[in-house]
Amino acid sequence: MRNWFRNLPIKWKLSVVSLATTCSALLAASTAFFIYDQLSFRRQYLHQAVSLANVVGANSTAALTFRDAKVAEMILSTLGTQPHVMFGATYDKEDRVLAVFRRDDIRDDLLPSMIVPSGYNWYMGRLSVFVPVVLEGERIGTIFAAFSMQPVYARLGRYSAVVFTILGVSVLVAWALVNYLQSYVSRPIMHLKETAEEITAAGNFALRAPGEGPDEIGALVSGFNGMLDRIQASDAKLLKYQEQLRSLASELTLAEERERRRIAGGLHDSISQTLMAAAMKLKILTLENDKTAADKLVEETESLINASLTEARSLTFQLSPPALYEFGLKDALGRLCEQMAAEYDMNIALDAGECDAQLTEDVSVLLYRSVRELIVNAHKHASAEHVTVKLALRDGRIRIAVGDDGDGFDPEAVVAAEVAGFGLFSIRERLSSAGGEMTVVSAAGMGTTVILDAPAGQSSTAANSG
Repeated sequence: MRNWFRNLPIKWKLSVVSLATTCSALLAASTAFFIYDQLSFRRQYLHQAVSLANVVGANSTAALTFRDAKVAEMILSTLGTQPHVMFGATYDKEDRVLAVFRRDDIRDDLLPSMIVPSGYNWYMGRLSVFVPVVLEGERIGTIFAAFSMQPVYARLGRYSAVVFTILGVSVLVAWALVNYLQSYVSRPIMHLKETAEEITAAGNFALRAPGEGPDEIGALVSGFNGMLDRIQASDAKLLKYQEQLRSLASELTLAEERERRRIAGGLHDSISQTLMAAAMKLKILTLENDKTAADKLVEETESLINASLTEARSLTFQLSPPALYEFGLKDALGRLCEQMAAEYDMNIALDAGECDAQLTEDVSVLLYRSVRELIVNAHKHASAEHVTVKLALRDGRIRIAVGDDGDGFDPEAVVAAEVAGFGLFSIRERLSSAGGEMTVVSAAGMGTTVILDAPAGQSSTAANSG
C-alpha cells in the first residue's frame, strides 16, 4: 500500500489525501450522529413504552385489587391500539398471571421466565418492560409489555440511507473540488518536473520553469530558476575559462617559439657575427708585422670577445638566471631589478627586509618569473616610472607585492579577459596550481599593486609550465 501510494503522480496523491481526509471526517461525523440518533431514539422509544405500560397499570388497580381477570384483560387489550406492541401480561402481587394480551400475528408465547418488579431489556429483537402497579405505596401487581424493534430498525434503515446518500454526494462534490483545486498545487510542480527533464535531456540551461505566485511553490520555482541562472552563469564562465586556457596554451607554444627565434637571432646576429669578426682579426694578426697595428688588432679582438661574453651572459640570464639557483630569490630579484631598471630606464626599488627564506626551486622560479612579468607589464601597459618590489615572510608563506605608479585599470575586467602571453591570468593560474593566490589592487589613474602569495616550502611543478 505504501509503495503504491509512493509511486502515484503528485496530483493523484493530493486527490487521494484530500478525499481520504474528507471521507474520514464525514464518516466520523456521520457515525457520531448515527450513534447519537440511535441512542436518543431508543431512549424515546423506551420512554413511550414505559408510559404506555404505566397507563395500563394505573387503569388496572381495581382489577388487581379484586383479582378481576376479565376487567384486567379488557384493560390490557388497549395495548392493541399501539401497532408495535407484540404481547402484554398483568401479574398480581404474587407474580401470578392475571390477564394476557397477544397480537393476532404473534404465535409464540412471550411470557417472561422471570418477573422483575421494575425494569426493561432489549433482547431477541424486542423491548421488554416491567412496570409496577402501586396503590397507596404498596405494589399490588406488575404490567409486562413486549414491543417490536421494527420502529428502531426502520429508523436505522432510513438514517443509513440518508447517511450514505450524503456521503456519496459529498464525495462527488469533494472529488470535483479536489480535482479542480489540486491543479493549483500539482500544475506548477509538473511544469517544474517537465522543465527539469527537458534540461536533463537537452542540456539546455537557458530553459526556465513558468513563474508562479509568492507561496512556497512559487519560492521553489524561483529557487529552481535562480539555480539555473547560477548554473548557466557558471557554465558560461567555465566555457570562457576553458577558452582562455586553450588560448593560453596556444600562446605559450607561440611564445616559446618566439623566444627560440629571438635567442637564435641573438646568437646569429650578435654573438656569431662578433666571434666571426674576432676570428678574422686574429687571422689578420698572424699576417701583421707591425707591432703597433698588431696591438691594435689584439685590443679590438679582445673587445669583440668581451662583447660576445656580455651578450652570452645576458641570454643566459634571460633563459635561466644563475643567481636564482646559486644565491636564492632575494638576490636574483635584486639583480633583476637592476637589469630591468637599466633596460627600461625606470626607477625599480627592491625592499626585501630580513626575508631570507629558503624556498623550493619551483616556487622560486614561479615567483621570479611572475615578478619579471609584472615589471614588464608596468613598463609596456601602464607607462609607469617607479616600481617597488617588497618581500615578506609570514606563517610559512612568502608574500611579494609589486606596485607601480602607472595608469591603473579595472582588475576584474583585465584578469578575466587577458589570455595573451604570461599576463595576470597566467600568473594567477600558475600560482593557484602551486597552492598560492594573486590579489590585484588597481583603479584608473591610481597605479597598480599586485600581491603574490605562495607557500614558502611547498614544492610544485607549476613553474615548469611557464
